[in-house]
Amino acid sequence: MAEFLMPILTADMSAGTLVEWRKKPGDALRRGDIIALVETDKGLIDIEVFTPGVLEKIVVQPGATVPTGAVLAIIRDEAPTGMPAPAVAPPPPPPPHPGPLPLTGERG
Repeated sequence: MAEFLMPILTADMSAGTLVEWRKKPGDALRRGDIIALVETDKGLIDIEVFTPGVLEKIVVQPGATVPTGAVLAIIRDEAPTGMPAPAVAPPPPPPPHPGPLPLTGERG
């Protein structure tokens, strides 16, 4: 699981107000999805998610002002419940080790 943190959105930002969630718990997340809307001293800014997974839990409710680096949500990095996890093929077996080479000539 990964913590989704309040990002630093402007050079002098120390906190932001969560305006709304664009995703809900159980939603699949892909890199680049807009997950929330945050208000800063510069205005309203859409927040992208950079970690694919599933929105597991919302920690901060809309209207709350939180410092940068605070946990906003938890993202589960596995397949949603009821869906199989992607199959991972086992590594191929190592090639057989050759035995000693036969002697074909004499050394002299």
